[in-house]
Amino acid sequence: METIVFDNRIFPKEWIEFGILREANLQTMREEFAQLFAKDSAFGALEDLDDEHYSVVAFRHFIKNSESFSDEMLLSICRLQDVSGFSLKNNRIIELVHSDIPTDTQLNMLLSSSEFDDPLIKKETKYAITIRKITNGCSADELFLIAQLTDNAALQRKIVEWGKLTVTQLLWISEQGLTKKIRNVAKDMWKRNAKKSISNVILTHGRLLRKETSTFSINELSFDHNKY
Repeated sequence: METIVFDNRIFPKEWIEFGILREANLQTMREEFAQLFAKDSAFGALEDLDDEHYSVVAFRHFIKNSESFSDEMLLSICRLQDVSGFSLKNNRIIELVHSDIPTDTQLNMLLSSSEFDDPLIKKETKYAITIRKITNGCSADELFLIAQLTDNAALQRKIVEWGKLTVTQLLWISEQGLTKKIRNVAKDMWKRNAKKSISNVILTHGRLLRKETSTFSINELSFDHNKY
């Protein structure tokens, strides 16, 4: 592995080649780090960071200031290595898939790739894909199917809280949800929606009844008028 020195630290040369580390960004990185960890004085100043935390803030700064990657660039970033006795590659991939940078096609490319087959990466990529479906107006039936098949409790709860599942779908999750919390949330939403449905039926029926009564009265008046 070919390495470079940046801010008195050793990194794989790709960190410079891809623009993750740039001298022009050093001061901005320091300021961003101060904001990210302002509530935790244990981290101290940027120059006092160990290499692991230094690489975290550098990568976050890079992702925050990027808009899109080609497929080749995306895969290259997912393959980035560390040199200081730790590996944050999976953490970086997860942070990347939860950003707005990858396209839907690229997320599915990562999901189907055998190169990035860590279970946590697969789980988080599926989560990111589903969140986009919710945001982009996916159908209730499609999301309910995902909720039935997933083993990701956070994803299942997100689908429930989406608020557009049918009463029948909510009832299923209230009984079969992955956690007690999810089952309770689904049960509460099911009760509210069921009451709303009943109220709508009563209201609709009342409107129909009033309409029929009104029509009948008018007809009778007309009939009486003609009779006399």
